[in-house]
Amino acid sequence: MEHSMFRRTLPSTFRIWPLHRATKCRSLCDVQQLVEGGALINEMDYDGCTALHIAVHSKLTDIVKYLVEKGADVNAIEVTRGRSPLHYATFNNDLELVRLLTESGANVQYSSTDVDIDMPILFAVEVGNREIVKYYLENGIDVDVKLGKNEMTPLHIAASRGYIKLVDYLLLNNANVHLKDLQNRSSIHHAVISGKVKIVHDIIEKGVNINDGDIFKWTPLYIACRVNYFEIVKLLFKNGAMSNLEERSRNRCPVNLATKMGRLEIVKYFIIGGVDVNGTTEQCTLLHVASRFKQFEIVKYLLENGADVNKKVQGVTPLYVAVDNLCPNVTELLILNGADLKLAEYEGESILWLALEAVRAYEPRNHTVVVKVIIKYTFLIYNFIGDFIPNSWPFFEELTQYCKDCRNEITRMNNVIIKNSTISLYQVICDTNKHNAFIKYLCNDNIKNGIQNIEDCLKDFSIYSNINPLIQLNIKKGIQRMELFKDADLAMKKFVPKLPLEIRWKILDYLDLTEIKNVIQSDLF
Repeated sequence: MEHSMFRRTLPSTFRIWPLHRATKCRSLCDVQQLVEGGALINEMDYDGCTALHIAVHSKLTDIVKYLVEKGADVNAIEVTRGRSPLHYATFNNDLELVRLLTESGANVQYSSTDVDIDMPILFAVEVGNREIVKYYLENGIDVDVKLGKNEMTPLHIAASRGYIKLVDYLLLNNANVHLKDLQNRSSIHHAVISGKVKIVHDIIEKGVNINDGDIFKWTPLYIACRVNYFEIVKLLFKNGAMSNLEERSRNRCPVNLATKMGRLEIVKYFIIGGVDVNGTTEQCTLLHVASRFKQFEIVKYLLENGADVNKKVQGVTPLYVAVDNLCPNVTELLILNGADLKLAEYEGESILWLALEAVRAYEPRNHTVVVKVIIKYTFLIYNFIGDFIPNSWPFFEELTQYCKDCRNEITRMNNVIIKNSTISLYQVICDTNKHNAFIKYLCNDNIKNGIQNIEDCLKDFSIYSNINPLIQLNIKKGIQRMELFKDADLAMKKFVPKLPLEIRWKILDYLDLTEIKNVIQSDLF
């Protein structure tokens, strides 16, 4: 099948001449007879091609040599597309004919804006023919010549197409790695697009700026994150690429992009490499981004590596973002890892009301799932007993029934007693928000052991069977607070030795962890 560059439609004034027919039939003898008989050697057929164009296109070396010897115009321009025989030879990867035509006077630098045709070398670079590119450079073509509508250099094209050997050759011939095309992309951008680590490495070695952005403000690292080239991400990062480069425009931060697109391995690499898990770029943290785009595994990883589950940016927490974007799995994961429902309030509206508003706005049944998650934990944590769903709301009956189911399970929890204690399962859960009360439980070894092995108590519950991570998180926080209480109490005893222990702990109960640490470290004590 012929390439589109050889198919055209011309006015009927162009004919199929005998010389063209003989050339197409590959008959050197007939061509010779016709030329000797006076056939016009440079006549054009209905395609606007001369016999020489046809011979070159068909790689008929003997006929090409004969026509050239008889005066065929080696610079004849095919009418409709502006190609010379040299363009055809280059496109066919025929170095022998390229040499023959060039040595016979073909113009290696011919290009025309009138018919949108570039130099023959463009075809050689596009197919990665190093030998033909080398020949053109040896015959006067600038190694940094700008080609095509986008004004790409040979290095740009070779790098973007992953031609390792051709890139090596161009770099050895001092191709400029800093030049940019019309999209403001340098060789490093094109190297990243190819996905070839060696090309990226070799261009970096030449000192290219790896933090330059193109007209879209995409850096090489941003592009690598976008197409998920992990090895290239590592290479760029090791060589100084900025992963959280602040940009005013949206969606231009590489680490945020990797988070948004679910590139878990890349996100892990950035965090291990020192990117602040709680840093703010593009007016959000990574946890906000992952929560918005429903990237459950990345949310999980960020939480495991110290992400602040309650950090507010522009007045909203990650939990608010997850609910606002109707992400039930992420919503529950955040809550199980300590997301505060009250802190997620926005402009005076509770997170529960926000979820209900989302259902009313969108209505699809699967959107009720996120509402149920919020109902579930509102009832559990805050012992909520009121009716709050207007009877005109979508799915009123379904949600109302779910509220009843939650209340029923909580009632059952009140009847489950922690082993070796008189404390109910639900009382423990409620008191996790009451610092001093919960610490008292932890000071009792029997109750502490019972709480730490509470999972068996939860097996009989359908709605609340999965809340053990939240309980264990609160135990961990309680133990941490208890240890700080002990150290802070020792400090207070030095200052107010006669103050009873219960009063001292009551005072400490009003303080958060940071304030307790300040008490311990304060010169006051």
